[in-house]
Amino acid sequence: MSGKLALFLLQLTTKKSFWATLVAILLTIIGFIGFLMFVLFGTALAGTYTAEDDVILAVDAQYSSMEKALSRSLQNGPALYPGYDEYVYNLAEVGHDGNILASYLSALHPRYTQNIVQSDLDALLAEQYMVSTYETIEIRERIVGYEKDPDDPDELIPIIEEYEYRILTISLSNNRLSFVKQLLNAEQQKMYDLYKMLNGNKPYLFPTYSPELGDIVLPEEIMALLPPDVSEGRRAVIAAAVSGVGHITYDVSQSRQPSGPGLAGAGGSLDCSRFIKWAYWTAGFMDWDADSTSTYSRASCVRQIARSELQPGDIAMLEPSGSGNNHVRLYIGSGYWVESCYGHGACINNWTDEQNGGHAYRQFWRYVGFD
Repeated sequence: MSGKLALFLLQLTTKKSFWATLVAILLTIIGFIGFLMFVLFGTALAGTYTAEDDVILAVDAQYSSMEKALSRSLQNGPALYPGYDEYVYNLAEVGHDGNILASYLSALHPRYTQNIVQSDLDALLAEQYMVSTYETIEIRERIVGYEKDPDDPDELIPIIEEYEYRILTISLSNNRLSFVKQLLNAEQQKMYDLYKMLNGNKPYLFPTYSPELGDIVLPEEIMALLPPDVSEGRRAVIAAAVSGVGHITYDVSQSRQPSGPGLAGAGGSLDCSRFIKWAYWTAGFMDWDADSTSTYSRASCVRQIARSELQPGDIAMLEPSGSGNNHVRLYIGSGYWVESCYGHGACINNWTDEQNGGHAYRQFWRYVGFD
C-alpha cells in the first residue's frame, strides 16, 4: 500500500494542475491572513491622530492660551466699554476637550502642524465663545450740595438730584466643542468619529476616567488638588465626575435620571443632583439613592456633616434639603468643585459663595460608605 501511495503522489506532483491548485491555495491563505491583519490593525492605524505627540500637545496648549486670553481681556470692562458707572461680569469658565480638538483637526488635515491649524483655531474660538453685553440704567439719587433749612436757618439740608446710573453686564458663554462635527463633510465626520472613539490611539495624551475597576486615571491638574492621603473611593467619585466635563450638558427639557454608570448611562444631559448620582454610580457605588436635592434628608446613602468636615467627594447644598430652587455640587479639594450647572453642563470651578451670586451653601453631605 505504501508503494502504491508513493507512486500516486509522484504522478500527482508531476502534473501542472497540482502546482496550479497548490499556488491558488497558498494565495488564498495569504490573502486571508492579510485580511485578518487589516481587521486587527487597519482600524487602529486609521484612527491615529495625524500629528506627532509634541505637535498635538503644543496645539492644544496654544488653544488653551487663546481661551484664557479671551477671558482675561473681557475682565477689563472700562477699557473695552468706557463710560459706565459699574461693570458686572458673567463669564463662563473657559476650557475644552483635548480629544475633541485633536480629532477635529485630524479629520481636517492629513498631517497637521501649529502653523497649518492656526486659522482653524481662530475660527473655532469665535464659534465656541460668544461675547454679549447688556446695559441697565437705574435712576439713583445723590447729594450735590447743601442749603439752609427754610424752617431752621441754622441747619443745612442736602440738595438731592436724580441721575442715571449706568451698569454694563459683560457675558461670555462657552458652547464647548461639541459643535465641531457639524463643520465637517460626511467623509470627515466618519474619520472624526473614529478618532474620537479611539482617542486617536493615544489615550495618554488626554487621560480621562476609565470605569474599569482599578483603572482610575485623573488629569495631573486635578490630581494636584487632592490631598495625598485621599481614599481610592473618593478618588474614583471625583474621577467619574470629572470625566463628564465636556460631555454632559444641563438641559432642563432633556435632563433625565441616569440609566447606569459611564457616559452611556448619563444620557447626555443631567441636572445637578442626577449628575452627583451618576458620578457615584460610575465610581461603583450603586447604592446611591438620592435622586434629587429634596430627597437627601431621607436618603439612606448620605448623612449630613459640618462645613468644617468637608473632604474631597463630599457634597455641598445651596438650600436646606426639601427647598424648592436648590443646587448641589461635589467637592474636589483646594477650593475646587465639579458640578452640573445650568447653561454650562458638567464643569469645574472654584467659585466662592460671593461669586455664586452671594448665595451661601448651607448644608453639607457625605456618602455613608466613606465613614
